[in-house]
Amino acid sequence: KGIKIELSREAVPRCLVKIGGETILQRQVRILKELNINNITIVTGNSANCWTDKNFKTIKKIVPNTIINTDDKKTPSTTSVFCAIKDTKIGDCLIIDGDTVFEKGAIQTLLKTKSKDAILIQKSLNKNNKVKISNTHVVEIGKNVNSEYSYTGIMKLGSSHMKQLKTLLKTEKNRGKEFVSLFDLGKIQMTAVHIENSSGVEGEILNQ
Repeated sequence: KGIKIELSREAVPRCLVKIGGETILQRQVRILKELNINNITIVTGNSANCWTDKNFKTIKKIVPNTIINTDDKKTPSTTSVFCAIKDTKIGDCLIIDGDTVFEKGAIQTLLKTKSKDAILIQKSLNKNNKVKISNTHVVEIGKNVNSEYSYTGIMKLGSSHMKQLKTLLKTEKNRGKEFVSLFDLGKIQMTAVHIENSSGVEGEILNQ
């Protein structure tokens, strides 16, 4: 079962909300390192009241490679992804929303999937980013999609499509698009990996 967390954007960034004595970000980093994933970058915003010097310092202690998206108020998460990859050597990547709480088994399931390009989905009443699938492949993602499945905020992309994504995002017009819409633009076929009996978007715990 999922655990719903009441969050306040004013007090603290969502990634610094504490669960069981550790912040969501600490939990994410701990699980990734337990899986030998050590090359970690976080991109923050800076326009909301929660982005104080104290909170930035706390985040940087957890993830030294912290990048600030100074245009977060005007742009979707697509720009944050570009901030993370524009100056780095591209390889296989996990892309995880900063407020998604998950168990290690969920990431292990995604990593074991044969497809280089895949997203975790779950049955959910969440109206954001519903996912329509056909033969395990994603055919449509969006708020107005008629589906019982939702995107959890966790995906992996292989190096070839990460390079393609980086090229697409060099165009300012594309950085203004919703991130998931770039899959259609880049003709990236995503495999949908379903997590049973789970929850995990917008601050809910994601169990395998």
